[in-house]
Amino acid sequence: MEFINRTKLINPATKSVVQRFIAYPAVATANICNIFLMRKGELKTGIIINDENGNKLGTSTVAAKQGNNHI
Repeated sequence: MEFINRTKLINPATKSVVQRFIAYPAVATANICNIFLMRKGELKTGIIINDENGNKLGTSTVAAKQGNNHI
């Protein structure tokens, strides 16, 4: 952001718009990285699958991947 403040080639209105909207891609990128890093173990080993009565049926890496896609 310091670069945007120092430049003389961009008019003040454009600087304001750029400064306002630069945070969104930064936060979105950080969120994607955070989801991957926090869920990496589940993607490798899978998540526990239960039936409607709570009985363990097994583990599934496919379900873990589908769950991460819905976040």
